Parts: sequence; C-alpha cells; structure tokens
Amino acid sequence: MATELVDFIYATMYKRINNPDSPYWLPTVLKDVRTPDGHALNPLTVDEWDIGQLDGTEGKTIGDTIGSAWWIFVGAAFDDAKDRGVPDIPDNLDAFTSQRDADRPYPSLSLTTLTVDGLPNASVGELQHLTPIDSGYRGTVRVTTAAYGTHGWKKQITIQGAYSLVQHVVVVDDPGDGET
Repeated sequence: MATELVDFIYATMYKRINNPDSPYWLPTVLKDVRTPDGHALNPLTVDEWDIGQLDGTEGKTIGDTIGSAWWIFVGAAFDDAKDRGVPDIPDNLDAFTSQRDADRPYPSLSLTTLTVDGLPNASVGELQHLTPIDSGYRGTVRVTTAAYGTHGWKKQITIQGAYSLVQHVVVVDDPGDGET
C-alpha cells in the first residue's frame, strides 16, 4: 500500500510541476530557491570548481588533440628557429613525435568565477523503479534541463567563467622514423 501512496502523490504533483500555467511549475518554484544562509541559486555562482581528470574515451580524445596541436606549435617554433639561424638544433624533427605523458595521460579541468544560469528551467519525467528501503523509498526520476523555450526561459544553460585545461605532453622518439 505504501508505494501506491507515494505513486499517487507523485502522479498528483507530476502534472502540476510540468504545467507552465500551474503555480507549482518547476521553473517557477526553482527560480527563487535560496540556500539556508540566503544565497540565490539562480544563477548558480561558484568561486572554484575543480572537475579533475577527464578520463575515458573523451579524455583520451581531448588529450590526443592537445598533443597533436602542441606538436604542430613545436614544429612551427622549430622552423622559425632554423630560419633565424639558432645554433645547435637538429636538421629536422623527423626522429621525434609527441604523446600524452604516460604518468598523467588525461587532461584535468578546473573552473573559476563560474556563473551557471538557466538551471531552474527543468522538467521531470515519470517516477520509475520505486522500492521501499530502510529509510523511506528509492526511485528514479529523469530531470530534463533546458526544458522550455517559453515564459522567458531559453532552451539552453549558459556557463560563464574562466577555465584551466591542463594536459601533460612529452616528446619521444618517433617509432615510425625507421632509423635504428
């Protein structure tokens, strides 16, 4: 009986929080939410957010792209040095290549003076997988951000701030050089 009651309450509120004409419409309720100490959460402001290492396929792709771009920069600087007659440099860079540092293969990302606007513009999906647990109930609700393009909301979340993306790249012997 208890899960049925939670389902009933959710179904009752679900229609109201996704209805722009309802006083319980989720963007209306969320736009003025404040922290216990009175700070606004819309827009969300954060002094520093260290996201950390971006690993996996995406991190590898970003790291490889940075490594390739960095090597192009090194090649241009090398050509410029040769043109200016800088002594004691090799004839070319063919024996070398760049790669992500094996000890720190993935980029890391940190953000400062961050402002995120538009987070209240959300809708919720159906309550799924509701199950009783010792401390109450557990279920899954999909939240869609940037849900509405009406009532003054844009179908986007905007993020402003400064960022630092760090990728460690090293120069190694080119395995495809063919020299022994």
